[in-house]
Amino acid sequence: MTPQYLAFHAAERPDAIALIAQGREISFGQFDQDLRKVHRALQSLGRPAGSSAAVRCVDIYFHWLLLLGFECLAVTTVSLDDREGDEAAPFLATIDLTLSDTPIAVPTGFHLITAEWKAAILDGPTPAEPIAVDIDQTLPLRILRTSGTTGVPKRLHSMRPVRSAWLETIQWFLPFGIDTRLMMTLPFTVEGAYFAMTQCLRSGGTVIGVPFNQTSSIPSLLQRHRPTYMLLLPVQLKQLLDELPPGLGKWAGLTLVTFGGALGNELRAAAIQHVADRLFDVYGTNEAGIVSLRRAAGPDGVGIMVPGVHVELVDEEDRPLPEGQAGRIRIRGRATFHGYLDDPAANQRMIRGGWFYPGDVGILRGDRRLKILGRGDELLNIGGVKIGPDSLEDRVRSLVSLGDIGACSMRNTAGVGEVYLGVVKRAGDDDTVYSHLLQAVGTLGLGVFYVVKLDRVPRNPNGKIRRKQLKRAIADEILRHDPGWRSRVMLDPDELAGEDPA
Repeated sequence: MTPQYLAFHAAERPDAIALIAQGREISFGQFDQDLRKVHRALQSLGRPAGSSAAVRCVDIYFHWLLLLGFECLAVTTVSLDDREGDEAAPFLATIDLTLSDTPIAVPTGFHLITAEWKAAILDGPTPAEPIAVDIDQTLPLRILRTSGTTGVPKRLHSMRPVRSAWLETIQWFLPFGIDTRLMMTLPFTVEGAYFAMTQCLRSGGTVIGVPFNQTSSIPSLLQRHRPTYMLLLPVQLKQLLDELPPGLGKWAGLTLVTFGGALGNELRAAAIQHVADRLFDVYGTNEAGIVSLRRAAGPDGVGIMVPGVHVELVDEEDRPLPEGQAGRIRIRGRATFHGYLDDPAANQRMIRGGWFYPGDVGILRGDRRLKILGRGDELLNIGGVKIGPDSLEDRVRSLVSLGDIGACSMRNTAGVGEVYLGVVKRAGDDDTVYSHLLQAVGTLGLGVFYVVKLDRVPRNPNGKIRRKQLKRAIADEILRHDPGWRSRVMLDPDELAGEDPA
């Protein structure tokens, strides 16, 4: 249990820094004492083992204390994004208790996190006895909300043995220790990020918390704290590169870790040139854990499957495909989950014969070498040639500096896919950027393509593009100027309808 590791480091190195966040430095000694106080306060709320609690708290440190305190009580937790409010009420109706620093109307138990309540806990006396932990390992640890691999919002349990498998894999390729300084730019809602923070704390290292979507603060934090590891989404890495002050040298000894989307060679090369010594690109899912790892550049973008994970590629009839042939990915391993909550139809579709089917398409190239092409329902089919939108977006960014870009395809009346690029120009750029982009994209051999001006590219709280919303935004913008466009394209009935995953 994480509190036992925390108590060890507090006894050995009480003044060593465990967390740097929001202008504060928290030592292991303070962290251990505060966790004892929070644990006692949560006991008074009377939640039984096996019940559930949701936490929404902008204060990174107190959010973490609440998660660990509930973990010691065997209460299953779920983290809410800082921007979530009343719209989360339908989901929170399934949770026994919600703790939030802003009021949320929920039909179940609610506790408002006020400054007075926090102060009463943290300024109070420290319990003399350490936290006693003896938890039924079959009780769920976390509730995750996921949609990136199934197309609609889903819930799943993260079990304690699954967490152990995640932590073992993280420690295998990121050997954390007491000299580790991990800069975390992702919220607690990203389970891989939370587990990496957990492993760093257990190892006696320092976590440097950066509020999500504040990449502009990263350069100064890099200079001040000199982290050894930093976790980013690819879109965050691009934003960081765009915002780097001129003439700033890269940080020696820094290893970047990206996940949550494909990372192209151009973005990788820029990161190695300007930011870090090494870059690890991780492919994984909440349902299956870390699947493959790419540590070296190469034209094929191939990752190596991590130990303990087995991947096969199959056709539409579930028949295994030979090496080099694109097919649907299925995954099996120790970190694979056991099913979605209250969704038997999705379980029947996504879990079969002990395999998890994430909906991604890939290619096997030799022993344990896996190339991810993208989501099967998001691949751009251009005259029979399938291209991952992430890969295309990265190639375009390497040609022209943009504020943001999102790619999709739509079929013309002849049934041939055509590329649409929703583009946001950088602040201060004029409209000549669009003509430069048209010229540059013309060199890629994509056939017919269209560039559409957008105010923003729709993304979810974790930075992934909402492809349905992107397609709708592009269609709406075109129709504003050309009402006849609708008669020149062939769209499936649901292509511009329905909701995107959360």
